[in-house]
Amino acid sequence: MKQKVLICGLGSVGKRHFKNLLNLGFEDIILLRRENSHQEVLDRNFPTFSSLLEALQQQPTVSIICTPTHMHIDAAIECANSGSHVFIEKPISNSLRRVDELKSICSKKNLVCMVGYMMRYHPLIIKMKELISEDKIGNLIYLKTHWGEYLPDTHPWEDYRKSYAARKEMGGGPALSLSHDLDLILWIVGSKVKSSSRLDSYRSSLELNCEHASDFLIEFDNGVTSHAHLDFFQKPAKRIIEVIGEKGSLEFNYYKNKLEYKGHVPDDKKIYYEEKFDRNQLFISEMIDFFQSVEKNLCSSINIDGSLELLNLIGGKNNEF
Repeated sequence: MKQKVLICGLGSVGKRHFKNLLNLGFEDIILLRRENSHQEVLDRNFPTFSSLLEALQQQPTVSIICTPTHMHIDAAIECANSGSHVFIEKPISNSLRRVDELKSICSKKNLVCMVGYMMRYHPLIIKMKELISEDKIGNLIYLKTHWGEYLPDTHPWEDYRKSYAARKEMGGGPALSLSHDLDLILWIVGSKVKSSSRLDSYRSSLELNCEHASDFLIEFDNGVTSHAHLDFFQKPAKRIIEVIGEKGSLEFNYYKNKLEYKGHVPDDKKIYYEEKFDRNQLFISEMIDFFQSVEKNLCSSINIDGSLELLNLIGGKNNEF
């Protein structure tokens, strides 16, 4: 809590991290925001800058990058060059450009770099991982995810057509914006990607200049196969992760806060609920984990190497994002 923290960008997720840090007891916070952005009334004043260079002159020890995706990597490199540990909101970038440079800087300066895939901290996802590691469903064979949501409903206070998620040049599209579930696939399977293919759809009536949906077929070195579907047009929203093993299956329903286990024997089943689930706790948990990594000088569990593998999966052989 003695760290001096710079928050780059005060959109919805930047504001969330700001409020969470205050609740966790952090007081030395610097804010970077656009000159023309709306200045909210705060309980007390915090140093606020419109220039990253000026903000870094305050020598923050930690920087949290919450800018639009296409701006992530350049800001992260500037922060790391100044000697600041870096937390980057997902995804790490919308291309492979300069990611290796960031990795090299962090390695040379012994800095922690973490990417914000907060779904790894969901209690039922953690339970799913535990059941798999305990051999509850036997040898893992197949994993399927389906996440569809209607983009205009995600931030109803803004015109979705102007949001970064709707604009390819800013790192938009479901493949990048909804990449949480791709990260979960890589994390759950725990093996290198052997081969993959991607199919995009542009068929909905949404006014986007990026894909409207993406489907991924993935084969891993350990023989597990997977299918992921991500879209911006489904209403009502649907988000399900299904894992199939030789002895049973697991199905996680995000919107029902439910994880269901089914064995091959008819009565061998169990349902786990997270009835008091608070989505904000995922952001708090990941931030606690990040600062523990900083304090203990540990490599983050969601680091640059994992993010590179994810970008290679999304971009494919031609690195088309």
